[in-house]
Amino acid sequence: MGLVLSLYSIGAIMAQELRLQAQGGPSVSYFGGIELPYSPRLGYHMGLLLDKPVAPSVRANTGLRFMLLGAQDRNISEIKINYHYLALPITVDIQFYDIFSLDLGVQLAYLVSATSVNAPTGITSVEGLNRIDYALTLGAGYRFAPRWSFVPKYQYSINPTARSATDRNARFPNRVFSFSLLYTLARYSLKKEEVQEKNGAYQLP
Repeated sequence: MGLVLSLYSIGAIMAQELRLQAQGGPSVSYFGGIELPYSPRLGYHMGLLLDKPVAPSVRANTGLRFMLLGAQDRNISEIKINYHYLALPITVDIQFYDIFSLDLGVQLAYLVSATSVNAPTGITSVEGLNRIDYALTLGAGYRFAPRWSFVPKYQYSINPTARSATDRNARFPNRVFSFSLLYTLARYSLKKEEVQEKNGAYQLP
């Protein structure tokens, strides 16, 4: 009987709302790995997320976002590197007291383009870069209003974006601190009785 009630409770939670959220904010990125003459640079990110309860006090979200990452020369500020990514994050949020959360996730990103001002070709030529970026993410969330949340997050890329042409051990993976504002644009009920069937396909009301 207890098992049945537990399964029913979890099923009721998973049948709750689906949230559509807009996300955006500044980010600070830099190259990890060996010591490089590049310092962190200011960038930004923006995108849309879909968020859904999956267990008591646990939500999962995914979506699509655009990111501007890169670095700049530590001594010559005119030398800048810009990496433009389209990213697919997958995150699990563990909720505390309904306003705090611990965010754990992974991210798959595609390097759309790389541009620079007076930077070495090997670091900005797309042909010489890894187009796919795999990363682990760790963050914390604070919901300060019914539709608004603030989420600082750290991104640790596993594979290097670029490698040195002269030193095979020299790798340049992305490291990113992002600061996001999340706004809930809409909520959709996923309760079975509120899902309408039309022409054989289920649609949200």
